[in-house]
Amino acid sequence: GQKDGLLERNVELQGKMGELRGSRKRREAASAATASAIAGNAPEKSAAGVAPAGQPEGSRASQQESEKAYAEALANIMALKAKLKRHQREKEQYMYDLQARLDDKELRVRDIYASFGEFKREIMSGAQNSRTGKAIPRGVIGRFEVEEQAKDKEMESVRLKNIDFRMRLKKVEASLRAKEQLAEGLHLIDFEQLKIENQTLNEKIEDRNEELNKLRKKNTHTVQILTHLKEKLQFVQAENEVQSEELRKLDSSLAHERDRLSRHKHDREALRAENARLRQQEGFANSDLLVQDYGQRQQQLDAMRRQVRESRKQYRVLEQGLRESQQMMQAYATGDGMMPMDPLEPTARGQMVSPGGMM
Repeated sequence: GQKDGLLERNVELQGKMGELRGSRKRREAASAATASAIAGNAPEKSAAGVAPAGQPEGSRASQQESEKAYAEALANIMALKAKLKRHQREKEQYMYDLQARLDDKELRVRDIYASFGEFKREIMSGAQNSRTGKAIPRGVIGRFEVEEQAKDKEMESVRLKNIDFRMRLKKVEASLRAKEQLAEGLHLIDFEQLKIENQTLNEKIEDRNEELNKLRKKNTHTVQILTHLKEKLQFVQAENEVQSEELRKLDSSLAHERDRLSRHKHDREALRAENARLRQQEGFANSDLLVQDYGQRQQQLDAMRRQVRESRKQYRVLEQGLRESQQMMQAYATGDGMMPMDPLEPTARGQMVSPGGMM
């Protein structure tokens, strides 16, 4: 508790020292400005001390009154400066006394802290382990001291923060008390008006909350739609890739078929040209009478060919019969005693031979 009081007193004294230094600087600036003003007015006074010849008495009296007022003002300024210097010396002496007291208290605190540390060190050096019975090593004691110093520094910073927070709390409490005093002076009409405004603002807040909920729902729905569209886009892109591959295949097959079609067209044109050339060579191809005559002659030729074949067959038959008749006649001539066959009888093939040689 004593250390906390000293720290608070130290903070308060440091604040006062800052205020004293600021006030001293302001006073020095004011005294410098006053000295410069006095230095600027001195030539005017010396010039105004001698009245020109022929000046009236009224002007001389007013000039003397001005000089008297100036002298009184200058005396007041000098008295104020002396008083200011005296106050400065008193404040500086008070500040020095406070600083000396603070240094003395800090020295006492350091001595007490050092003696307390020595006391703790002696106790720890004489302490023993309950299980082993050995003394605590110096390294462990040093580590404990370092940790304790770190904790003390941390505690000091926390105390300073606590003091700062206390000062802020006092300021906030003072402002709250001022606001409460101001609120007590409000009339009933002001209270009712504030109540109505509060109700209106609450309704607006509810409306804004409803709009916010609607926007959140809409945002959720939009996110769902966006997710669905992304999935659909991925599916469509995959399907598009498949269709693109099929389209490339169809394009290649179409190009191949176009090549074939161009070749077939070329062959068709060549055949048409060949057909036209052949038609030009065949003169009767375009005449119906010639074609009809050609057909009739072809039929007659076929009939004559059939007759030729039949005649050849009859000739072979007759030739065979003639050979047989000659053989029989030769056999009869040699004396076999066989009668020659009647040419009108059937031949060995069982066919009848007419006198004209036709069957």
